[in-house]
Amino acid sequence: MNGMHLRLIFTVLLTLNAGTAPAQAQTGNQPLTLVSWGGAFMDAQRRALFTPFEARFDRRIVTHEYRGNLVLLRAQIAAGEIEWDVIAVDERGAGEGCRENLFEKLDGHRWSRGFDNTPAAEDFIDGALHECALGSSVRALLFFTLDDAFATAPRSPAEVFDTRAFPGKRALPRTPRGNLEWALMADGVPPLEVYAELQRPGGVQRALGRLSALHPHIKWWRKATDAVRWLTDGSVTIAAVHHDVMAQVIVGTPVMVVPIWSGQLWEIDYWAIVKGTPRAQAAREFLDFATGTLRQVEFARISSHGPVRRSALSYTQPPVAAWLPSAGDRLQRGLRIDAEWWARNGAQLDAEFRAWFTALTLDQR
Repeated sequence: MNGMHLRLIFTVLLTLNAGTAPAQAQTGNQPLTLVSWGGAFMDAQRRALFTPFEARFDRRIVTHEYRGNLVLLRAQIAAGEIEWDVIAVDERGAGEGCRENLFEKLDGHRWSRGFDNTPAAEDFIDGALHECALGSSVRALLFFTLDDAFATAPRSPAEVFDTRAFPGKRALPRTPRGNLEWALMADGVPPLEVYAELQRPGGVQRALGRLSALHPHIKWWRKATDAVRWLTDGSVTIAAVHHDVMAQVIVGTPVMVVPIWSGQLWEIDYWAIVKGTPRAQAAREFLDFATGTLRQVEFARISSHGPVRRSALSYTQPPVAAWLPSAGDRLQRGLRIDAEWWARNGAQLDAEFRAWFTALTLDQR
């Protein structure tokens, strides 16, 4: 079967998958309650996943927003009053919920094959198949510059930190997470050795020392949209922001940005099924549907979040793929954030970073 026929079938199935209820669907099904982060992210989920699922399975979806804290879920399970069925979690939440037995085990479940018939275990990217969760999308923090800022754009964290070759200010998030990893990469540490170096005595100080050298050239941001604005108005020549934030602001405008994929810091978001929900079977149907090739393509198109299925990337149009952190070899060129490492060390590093920042600011007055 040639590529044209495959794409024609894919388009037909995408339409059917979004709007046709199966013969065995029953009316009056109990609603499925899904919890996610809200905002533009949930809007994209609703368009690409929730509404098509309701049409396909004749089951209404009720949504709630949360900020990633599992306190309310713990209370529901402790009281035996389960109100939520499916919850979106980041990597830290997936690990935390699994250790506390808040989520159903999924490691033995057989998920659907990819559209190209690839078995799920081969189709999902590494790390997407979690013991208690199923990968939903990939997001990344990376550097961007304007296409006319330099004759040749920086290609790595080391070049981003090189202000002689690439002059101008850098917009960086005012947080240790991300900056410590980039500082060590800029100092010559291979990406796969970054967390081992941070764990060694003196590793954090080495990273902070590299940031100290860059500090006169940094504009620190607390709102990512500020970083995008600074980049577009020329206040900075390089900005570090999440790829989806940049896409939301830039797509459809005349502004041309260049993503620096080497050194991107990426992580997987997940779906998890709440332990003890009486609608576990429907929840598994949702996870399988939402992470299928067809829905992955559509969610990537709407949200710019990277698919976790390799088959989905084969059917993603080039203008969409240009924004996706999981396209091509980009994951291999970056570093996967170690959420468990940050869960163990984050509080201490936040305090160290604040002390470093305060001391550096006072010294420069």
